[in-house]
Amino acid sequence: LVDVATGKGRLTFSGMEQEVLAVAVRSDGQVVSSGFETQVSWWDPKTAERLRRTGGPGTASHELTFNAKGTFPAVAGGDGTVRLADAKTGTAGKTLAVGSAVFAVALDADGKRVATGAADGTVKLWDAAEARLLATLWS
Repeated sequence: LVDVATGKGRLTFSGMEQEVLAVAVRSDGQVVSSGFETQVSWWDPKTAERLRRTGGPGTASHELTFNAKGTFPAVAGGDGTVRLADAKTGTAGKTLAVGSAVFAVALDADGKRVATGAADGTVKLWDAAEARLLATLWS
């Protein structure tokens, strides 16, 4: 964790057993990370201690993101899925079956829509509540 004003390191988060591929920071400072481990790690931004691990995809997590309110993370997986969860509890929510390894994921401000970018060259728009494909924007 780096202090933006000074450019100096403040904290180092360690303890993941495999390479880290993605990190996201919620508006309240909560830090999450993922990578080649099959779980997402949640970290205390003041102490750099791991608070918990929650389920991720069955393979590498390529990207993490939160909606603007930080209430709901999305995890893009190498297994062709995006997994949605409750940020307070880490409880798993819907899974989007994208179909090809997902390397990019974005949420709209309220978390109702999810955009995915996958290895098959597609960009798709999803309804998060129903895990339903709304449109293929690019293929």
